[in-house]
Parts: sequence; structure tokens; C-alpha cells
Amino acid sequence: MTISETTASETTALVPVPPTEVQGRVAGAGWMRLWRLLADVPGMSDDAIAVLNGAVGDRLAAADNTLAIPLGFTIRGRGIDLDELTTTHPDARPRLVVLVHGLMANERSWAYAGKPPFEERLEADLDVTCVCVRYNSGRHISVNGRELAHALQDLVDAWPVPLEDLVIIGHSMGGLVSRSAGHYAAEAGLPWVAQLSRMFLLASPSRGAPLEQLANVAAFTLRAIPNPWTWGIAWVFRQRSAGIKDLRHGWLVDEEWQAKGPDALSFGRKHIVPLLPHVHHFVAAGCLAPDEHHPLAKVLGDALVAPFSAKDEGIDGTPSDRAPTDARVFPGVSHQSMAGDDDVYTQLLAWWHDSEPG
Repeated sequence: MTISETTASETTALVPVPPTEVQGRVAGAGWMRLWRLLADVPGMSDDAIAVLNGAVGDRLAAADNTLAIPLGFTIRGRGIDLDELTTTHPDARPRLVVLVHGLMANERSWAYAGKPPFEERLEADLDVTCVCVRYNSGRHISVNGRELAHALQDLVDAWPVPLEDLVIIGHSMGGLVSRSAGHYAAEAGLPWVAQLSRMFLLASPSRGAPLEQLANVAAFTLRAIPNPWTWGIAWVFRQRSAGIKDLRHGWLVDEEWQAKGPDALSFGRKHIVPLLPHVHHFVAAGCLAPDEHHPLAKVLGDALVAPFSAKDEGIDGTPSDRAPTDARVFPGVSHQSMAGDDDVYTQLLAWWHDSEPG
């Protein structure tokens, strides 16, 4: 499995040619114009491609478009060739941390507001090597999850030293992709699952994201009105990517979106995926309200995900049988800053040390 060696600022491998007329039809003219605008900003080409993939990446992938991001791994901002890991990374540690970004993001999302990236902090504070996942966040979560499950096995098999421990940290959609990967890896009997000790889920919408739920209801309602204008608006709403639609209820498996289609009106999950029994799961949730019990916290949460959804519990705080090992809500911390906040990082370290074997 080979990943083109591309730094965060070098986008040649990701953007070999300008978008063609065919690419414009696939992705949508509006998104392609936005991509061109962002791509012209110095240092933002990678971010522009990540946004484009989050918005219409499912269609880019279906058309074999060169702008579709292939799933791969990076270390310190550079893509890695698994066949050459022993040569290129002889200092790899026996404890491996895999970081999975969220919607419309890439590996650079782990550095927030000019602070050192999470992976740099972790490598400085713990005897670990960090690997970031890069993927097309517009595809179905379950599709990315299954592919990540097998890619992680390739990574573990190619690791330069005997692996002693594996940890996954997922932010937002990345947490759902990580859980989906664990599910499909266990289902396929992939050995890496047995080496996974901890999974940290940062603001992951296990019970869905309210904005996507609202968009689903709006699109369905507008389409039901016998008026060509409302049909047109409904069509625009439905151009959301498959990945965005999966955030509606935190869908982790194919069966959720295959049953009725991703645009059908839906009000919850039908296929509940249990937590991996041998893995410590830790949940961090943001909250713009003073505390998680405030009425605004139930609706707005961290601006995208409510604490009860992140903790996979009822809106009234009723726990489920998928309660994490531990969870904490951070008042005043927004959704995006969860991937770089100092308090979140400090809590992650505390959880890490508390769950060390022995």
C-alpha cells in the first residue's frame, strides 16, 4: 500500500490537473468555484481539497476524479510508503497512536489556533509514534470505516518494530469512522483489533448531529410540497455528501443507509454497534452553554454536536449500555477547537495514564 509523499504544503500529488468540465458536473459548479477560490490562497490547497471532498467527495470517488482523496497515512505531515517504513522511520516506537480527522478536514486539523499539533504533543509527552489518517470525508462513514480497518492492518503489519500497543484518537466524524473500522475489523477477524487498548472520541456525534437532522427534515418536507420551486430547493439540500448524511444519526454500518437510501426521512439508528469489549473508550464533548444540562446544550452543544450525542446517551442523560469508560464535558469549548484545546489534551493524558496496564 503506497501513499504519495506529499507534505501539507505540497499538493502536486493531490492536484495534478485543474478540474475539467466533466469534473465540474460531477462535483457541482458552485463547489468547484469555491475550491478554485480557496486553492488560490497560499498554503490552503490541501485544506480546499479537504473541504471539497467533505462536500461532494462521494461523487468525486464514484467518477474516479483525481481530486478525490485516497485513504492513506501521514507522519509529521508527509505521506508514507508502508513498504519503506523500516528505512524511512527507523525510530518508530513500539506504541502507535493513530489520529483520525473529521468532516472537511485533513491531518492539519490537529493543530488549532497556532498551537502545536496533538501528534507533536503526544510524541513529546509519551513514548509513542503518531500516524495521522487522511481520507475522503464525503464518502459513507461505513465505507471509510471498512477501508480503514484493512489499511490499519497493513500499517500494523508494516510497522518497523514489534507493536506493543495501539491507540486511536478520532475527532468528530473521525470518531465514527474509527468505531466503524473497529466493528468491521472485528467482524473480519483482523489481528490489529486485539492490540487496540484505547479509543478517544472527541466530539463524535454518536447519536447524530442536529444540523444534519434538520437538513433531512427540510429536504423531505420541501420535496413533498407540489411546487417546482420547493422541489428545486429540496434538490439543492440533497446534494449533501453521503458522509454528511451519515452524521444525521451517527450511522456506522452499511445497513443504515442501504435500507431506505440516505435521503429517506429517518429518526434514529436501527443497527446499534456495541463498543469493543476489551477497549477503553473515552469521550470528550464540547459545550457552548455553561454546562451540559443547560437547554441550549441539548440543542446547540458545541455548535455541531450535543454532549448527550457524544456520550451516546438519551437527551435527558439516560445512560445506554454503550457508556464509555469515562467522559467529560468541556463548557466553552467549540466543536473545532476540541482537536487542539489544552484542557482536552490534558484530560486525554490523564485518561491515558489512568488506563495504563498494571
